[in-house]
Amino acid sequence: MLRVDLAQADVAVKTKEGTLDFHATRHTAITRGSRIMPVVDLKAFARHATIETTMKYVHTDEQQLRSGCRPTSRPWQDGSTHR
Repeated sequence: MLRVDLAQADVAVKTKEGTLDFHATRHTAITRGSRIMPVVDLKAFARHATIETTMKYVHTDEQQLRSGCRPTSRPWQDGSTHR
């Protein structure tokens, strides 16, 4: 069905730069969606039966993981005598 739609829109599936890979664009869309919507909504958007399937499509890099983490509290470093 996608190839028919692309042909009607005059979009080339194969070019000298490469081949349009629908599945790769799905990974990209779901990864980007994971940054702005709850995983339950993302699962519905992707039409997956389980969140586990959706999470296979979500890709993050080290910088994204670091920016998503808050430093933990270290009470022993603030002068507190309680440990």
